[in-house]
Amino acid sequence: MLGKNHATTAIASWVLSSSYLLDHQPQALEALLLAVVVGFGSLLPDADHPDSLLGRRVKFISVPLSYLQGDRAILPWSEHTHSRGITHSIWALLACYWLVATQQDYATALAFGFAAHLIGDALTPAGVRLLWPISTTFRFPLTFRTGGFVEYGFTYGLLIAAAMHLLGFNLLHELFMLVANS
Repeated sequence: MLGKNHATTAIASWVLSSSYLLDHQPQALEALLLAVVVGFGSLLPDADHPDSLLGRRVKFISVPLSYLQGDRAILPWSEHTHSRGITHSIWALLACYWLVATQQDYATALAFGFAAHLIGDALTPAGVRLLWPISTTFRFPLTFRTGGFVEYGFTYGLLIAAAMHLLGFNLLHELFMLVANS
């Protein structure tokens, strides 16, 4: 997925599910800060690639990480040349959570964004190496091309569902009720 779509889908998914993940209803400012943390977490896994949305802003981190995990041909980027190494692994997700574990809500938001990124990349043909350095790639049975029509449809669908939720229409609740009544 593209960086902007990672952030959008992660934040939209957070809006839809945060009430199930947090033990309280955050006030407006805290809710906004948590959404920002989710967005940042959704960009973190691509800090290992100098051409990514985050990697372009932290080249002093992305270039060494890229070389350390074996991405020698870092330009031009493609799903097939980027190894999706340690920063796309379960180990990085756990480390991300552990680093801010004393702030439970923020740790949850950061890990949520990070996990949303991994799920998004598992929806692409290249998949993710969750157990890095083991080379097994995890991907969903149905995948879509990065930057393609399906990716944007998925992104905008989640965005619309989140907007409806913010306007008072609880789409997840309605879907659960529909399934429960059938």
